[in-house]
Amino acid sequence: MPFPRNIILALIFAVVSTSCSDDHNDTADTPSEAAAIPVLAKSTPQEDRSNGTALPLGAGGGDVSLQGVVTEPAPDGTAPLLVETIAEGLVYPWGFSFLSDRSIIVTEKIGRIRLIEDGVLLEAPVTGGPDTFVAYHAGYLDILPHPAFEQNKLVYLSYVAGDINANTLNVGRGVLSNGALEGFEVIYESTPPRATDLHFGGKMAWGPDGTLYVTIGEDSKNLAQQADASYGAIIRINDDGSIPDDNPNWGIDTALPELFSKGHRNPHGLAFDQVTDHLYAHEHGPFVGDELNVIEPGGNYGWPVATYGIDYSGDQITPFTEVEGAIDPLFWWSVPVGVAGMTVYRGTEFPQWNGDLLIGGLRDMTLHRLDMEGGEVMGEERYLRERQQKIRDVRVASDGSIFVLTTNENIDDPASNDAANGELLRITREQ
Repeated sequence: MPFPRNIILALIFAVVSTSCSDDHNDTADTPSEAAAIPVLAKSTPQEDRSNGTALPLGAGGGDVSLQGVVTEPAPDGTAPLLVETIAEGLVYPWGFSFLSDRSIIVTEKIGRIRLIEDGVLLEAPVTGGPDTFVAYHAGYLDILPHPAFEQNKLVYLSYVAGDINANTLNVGRGVLSNGALEGFEVIYESTPPRATDLHFGGKMAWGPDGTLYVTIGEDSKNLAQQADASYGAIIRINDDGSIPDDNPNWGIDTALPELFSKGHRNPHGLAFDQVTDHLYAHEHGPFVGDELNVIEPGGNYGWPVATYGIDYSGDQITPFTEVEGAIDPLFWWSVPVGVAGMTVYRGTEFPQWNGDLLIGGLRDMTLHRLDMEGGEVMGEERYLRERQQKIRDVRVASDGSIFVLTTNENIDDPASNDAANGELLRITREQ
């Protein structure tokens, strides 16, 4: 029997925000105590501090028997891979991008930017970056060159600014010159400021029209359904931080103009397929329920009113896996993956993988390949499991080789690990 709409909306405000504070997916990148890095106790997500209007949703439904069910993981892949280490000794690496065929830029969550030139990790970090709040999930996050980087040398950084009492997910940019970010400026700040150290999202991707998409985690479940909060969202801005004229109209006076989609939990993967024009995003579920979504302008993806996951206590978060007015996931995982990083494979090194999605796993420490056919997931296989390295990010080089950013932190005993254990790997087909 469908639930009345007023009950559904009431659920948004009634849910107690506890599951985010013990996120098995997200704890995979918690800094170790041995690193002498400021590590704060995991905070309880804040109650709703927004006075705006909740997004409209209708009746809930779906199959509640699927919530929290753990199944067998995907099989190991059969393609023969040759894996070589390009760089090692990275400290809590989070994101990376290619600046050219010979140059790679990497973020370390502790607030450093590193350069790899001709396969060599330069000892001196890039200077000129902003101050950042370094804690549980906070610090330097993703990094991207401008589409016209060869001409303007602009580099974009997502990071957390502020402190435990008030912080925001920021996007800034600067000109990379002689190992420094010059003229760094903030072009976007999330709103309102939060008192938390978790669920920041922070992945970025350029659209084919030159607009920038950025994921922002939800912190409080309530904020994911609030039109005047930039949390639990994917935003879309111009390269200077201004708002595109053709952003979605949410039909709510208080809606933030940068919002492109809402109803997300903690999106850690974002990739545009230039061939199909699909914008893919994935996000961490609570206990299981990680999702892959095709992002549509003005789309509501349902969290926390609909999910296939459950709270870590075993309690139900919501009685619904579907809700009227929300877009169902294209694919969801019934195993703990801890999805992180994503790219659409296009290249000649693995021609049979063209159009497939490559996704990292923090929790299961594997590289996932989703076989995509006609916009649907037809199968899944896993690689690199034998290396036992958490995969934070993945990208495809111009020659079709696959680069993977890893960290080795042990979530059961994080203090047992050396902080400087991150690696950048290059994967080709073994002949």
